[in-house]
Amino acid sequence: MLTYLRLRASIAFKNFIHEEKGAADIVAVILIVVVAVAAAFLFREQIVKLINNLFEQLNISGLGDKPDMPN
Repeated sequence: MLTYLRLRASIAFKNFIHEEKGAADIVAVILIVVVAVAAAFLFREQIVKLINNLFEQLNISGLGDKPDMPN
C-alpha cells in the first residue's frame, strides 16, 4: 500500500512539474511579444523611414513604374 501511495505521489509531482513548465513557456512567449511590440512602438519613426527608403531604392533600381516602350 505504501509503495502505491509513493507511486501516486511521484506521478502527481511529475504532472505538476510538467504543467508548470508549460505555464512558464506561455509567460515567456507573452513577454517576448510585449517586448517586440514595445520596441516597434518606440522605434516606429525609424522603422517607417527605413521602409520608405527601401521602397524608394526599389523604384530607383528599376523595379518600380516603367515608362511605356515605343512601338
